[in-house]
Amino acid sequence: MFDRRFFAEGAAIVVLAVLCASTSNIVAARERKLAPVGDYPRALEVPAKVADPAPAAAVAPATDESAISTIPEALETAATTTAAAPSTATPPQPALSTTPTTQVKLPAGVPVPPKPKKLFAPHPDVAYVEITNADAMQLWHEKAIFIDARRTDVFNQGHIAGSRSMPVWEADINDRIRAFFDEVTNQQQPIVVYCSGGNCEDSHMLADKLWGAGYENVLVYKDGFPAWQRMGGAVE
Repeated sequence: MFDRRFFAEGAAIVVLAVLCASTSNIVAARERKLAPVGDYPRALEVPAKVADPAPAAAVAPATDESAISTIPEALETAATTTAAAPSTATPPQPALSTTPTTQVKLPAGVPVPPKPKKLFAPHPDVAYVEITNADAMQLWHEKAIFIDARRTDVFNQGHIAGSRSMPVWEADINDRIRAFFDEVTNQQQPIVVYCSGGNCEDSHMLADKLWGAGYENVLVYKDGFPAWQRMGGAVE
């Protein structure tokens, strides 16, 4: 009897807890509400992981006893021969420098060839690829799409110029991804996702969602908005 009442009370507590949590989530503001599970075509696909290369096999040093035993005899013979023969070695000469004293300059009017730009190819088997500050600056100048994964209130305090707000923790994230999917039909173009850098994982989480929606060239700016500010990038 005691066991039945105990389990009944426990089940009632669990049901009440679920009801309270659901009610709290329903009445919560958009910034604090948890979104239901989304529907993405790649929801069951796992990004491929690159295996670490196997360490090179260590080569054991030779321990041939016969070779070791002949070393003292060889040294003794070499010392005797050196003492008997007169020294004919010439003093060392200074090395001749082969570096030209002056750099070759292009004639006036000849343009300097531009540095080749880095290409960002699609990677359909991997959810995202991390990029550096220089990569982010190049992509920004090339008018690539930038998406801010931080919360709306943080985005409004400052963000990379021209970036879109897509807060991964807010309740309408699935609606925003669907709207983005309807607008951006080229799924192979570079898309840069960022957050606050450091330990912030919001950009990686949003990149997984975008990859699940079918985008094959998502790039995570791992150092995020603080690094962009430090290197003088345009902000709004």
